Amino acid sequence: MQVQAWISLSAAIIYFLLIICFAVAIVMKRRPIGVSLAWLVLLFALPLAGMVAYLILGSQLFGARRLRHTRNRHTGYYRWRILFGRLLSKQFGSESLAKDSRLYQFIENTMGMPALPGNHLQLYLNSFNVIDQIIADIAQAKKSVSLQFYVWWPEGKCQLITEALLQAVKRNIHCRILVDAVGSYYFLEHEDIIALKNAGVIVEAYCPVGPIRMFFERIDIRNHRKIVIIDEKIAWTGSFNMIDPSYFKQNKNFGEWVDAMVRVEGPSANMVNTVFLWDWQVATGCESKLFSKPPDGCFKYKGDTYLHVLPSDPRLNRENLHQALLTSIYESKEEITITTPYFVPDDALFSALISTAKRGVKVCLILPKTTDSRLARFASRSYYQPLLEAGAQILLFDSGLLHTKCVLVDNKITLFGSVNMDMRSVWLNMELTLIIYSKSFADKIAKMITQYKSKSVPLDLQDWKQRSFIRKIGESIAQLASPLL
Repeated sequence: MQVQAWISLSAAIIYFLLIICFAVAIVMKRRPIGVSLAWLVLLFALPLAGMVAYLILGSQLFGARRLRHTRNRHTGYYRWRILFGRLLSKQFGSESLAKDSRLYQFIENTMGMPALPGNHLQLYLNSFNVIDQIIADIAQAKKSVSLQFYVWWPEGKCQLITEALLQAVKRNIHCRILVDAVGSYYFLEHEDIIALKNAGVIVEAYCPVGPIRMFFERIDIRNHRKIVIIDEKIAWTGSFNMIDPSYFKQNKNFGEWVDAMVRVEGPSANMVNTVFLWDWQVATGCESKLFSKPPDGCFKYKGDTYLHVLPSDPRLNRENLHQALLTSIYESKEEITITTPYFVPDDALFSALISTAKRGVKVCLILPKTTDSRLARFASRSYYQPLLEAGAQILLFDSGLLHTKCVLVDNKITLFGSVNMDMRSVWLNMELTLIIYSKSFADKIAKMITQYKSKSVPLDLQDWKQRSFIRKIGESIAQLASPLL
């Protein structure tokens, strides 16, 4: 009995020390206070579950190999980026709209390069048109095709992409596919993979997961970028995953996904290509002399649009994206419109929106009426009332799942890409954002927003206050988990 008592006491002491060690680790990470408090509440309320969850989702474990590949390439990439930008600025100068923007100044000072000039942009608002044009671009490729997506769902019209790649390989086009291992799990197990690999298409999965690996690498840090590169001269990016919206998740009863993509020709297409190659090298470990000098043909101008290419990575300068979003909100003088499928901002972004609305700027949020994440939907709703009381306008899109991610500032500057207005996207995922300094492109985005507004229902503050007490409780509980979403 005495031995059993000692064993029980020792186990209790070890258990208590483990809780204390985890609590110290959470505090020492110096995260935003809300995030740290959420983890501490979970740890002390459900110690065992909290420790396991923190090991899998909370600790910043990126994998030793991927972290080594990332750091080894960072210096070369940074120098290449500065050289590229300086050469372009000497040749083309800076556009007045860009130079007068505080957001431009922030990005230039942070990244060490000016906005890239000479780009031609085409905006696509229909997923089927996106697929058709990507197929056409693949058919015209002369050297290479590179595709990178968070979700690849090989059904419907996406089968035509597979066929286009098989035809391209027959023409000796170098074809590569990089997909996220979690988001594209179905594709990685699909029969298309065998056909593509047998034909010579190189397919890689980013951040593979497994029951053992998850204790050494975080499984929730995902590569969320959407990129298509043709011959290193044409680049696509935006919110569109490689899905046919008439097939993807149609059993969830929220309609078809509504996305937007931009097709870029000009120097910035080459910059987007370097983002893809960065991810490819990190995923495969292959070496490249890519960052030794600006590539041939990178100074061929196709248009008159200036833009910054802003990749985000939690392993390197992860605060840049967050600060860029804050700067864009505070810079707005007349109007700022945000479209995002998931709206779970951190305290800084939420406060920025509140104060911007209170200083008389027209703040408009266009969000889907329903999403594929119930917890995120309830957490999002907990922010509505303070925003409405501050004077912001909230529109709920009711014609499918609005998946477009963009920020339009004063109808002049556009942030467009893969970033959701939530903490996971801002702080954890690998994302890609184009910051576009163009009034003509902003006009196109404004027309897109007008279309979205016509299919949306505005929230009324007084009606919103009348929702049931049970819903309010559920939203408040969900908000407590918002730092972990």
